[in-house]
Amino acid sequence: PLADELAQQHVITDEGTGGKCGPNSLSRTAREKHLYTNSGDHLRQDVCRHGSQLLTIDHTWVGGAGKPYTVRQLIEESFMQWSRDAYDGSAETWLRLMSDEKANTWVDTAFLALTADFLAVDIRYHAVIYGGKYSHSSTLTPSASVVARDTLTLALVIDWHFCAVLRS
Repeated sequence: PLADELAQQHVITDEGTGGKCGPNSLSRTAREKHLYTNSGDHLRQDVCRHGSQLLTIDHTWVGGAGKPYTVRQLIEESFMQWSRDAYDGSAETWLRLMSDEKANTWVDTAFLALTADFLAVDIRYHAVIYGGKYSHSSTLTPSASVVARDTLTLALVIDWHFCAVLRS
């Protein structure tokens, strides 16, 4: 279904499993557009360093509705969506888990937003439920101080898997 819709001009590629699919898919789409040259593992580290720097300076983001929120709020609200009380919910714990290559923590909305900011891109994803039925599309943008220079596109099977969407 989603593949059929995108097939005219795009190809969906699987870039790995076990928590690596998000960073690998982001890295692959960015490499295709000559915006980043390293692997998904390197991107994970770079984005976490960027997030840590923004957290240190208490950087403020402006949401889609124009409501300002801090990077701490961005990370912690996203973290609480999936941590299910298994962790303390702090931005520092999120950064530790996200940056641990051995943990291979799946990326979340905060990681996508921080990647958009780090790479200076918009990140558009097309989401389907398991089985392929289309759910929704969304775009994450960098913070207001960063101008997006391009758009990276991903496919997402909700709560399961990211893939890169590349030009055919």
